[in-house]
Amino acid sequence: ILRIPFYVFNFEKEFKKRVVDYFLKEYKAGFTPNPCVVCNKEIKFGLLLEKALGLGADYVATGHYARLRRPAYHQRLRQGEGYGGQAKGKTFHILKAKDKEKDQSYFLWQLSNKHLSRILFPVGGYTKSEVRKIAERFKLPTAKTPESMEVCFIPKTIEDFLKKYLKCKRGDIINRKGEVVGVHQGL
Repeated sequence: ILRIPFYVFNFEKEFKKRVVDYFLKEYKAGFTPNPCVVCNKEIKFGLLLEKALGLGADYVATGHYARLRRPAYHQRLRQGEGYGGQAKGKTFHILKAKDKEKDQSYFLWQLSNKHLSRILFPVGGYTKSEVRKIAERFKLPTAKTPESMEVCFIPKTIEDFLKKYLKCKRGDIINRKGEVVGVHQGL
């Protein structure tokens, strides 16, 4: 028995307000939002990280396929040597994952040094197939879980989701010469 405490946090209201409402507002304004970027900043590495640190955790580890280059002072800190007054002006760098096909580093671009100093990306140095083999070796139920490439809060298609919350507004499709070449039902 590992005796690791297990906590459950309900961020449903915050997720709706900070991620889903943002998504709808941006689409309504004619933009193409990326809710995963906002979720990472606001929920996973905002609220969750804050709760974890409040409970005494040193780091939050996630399954993002990304890597992190830490400043030299931070490496020494992790080895128990302390900061030595070198903390100011040092930058953490988000790097692409070993598996270029599964890289998720672009979802993390809004994270600050403060966030990154408390995050671990343990699968970023592996390919997806290597991670699946490790999961199989340890008989983890996720070893054969199908991949999800969609937005987590959208049950079917983005179009169906948007129709449920936003009124479609027809518009012209215009080419670079300013000529109307068609009509859309609401993008």
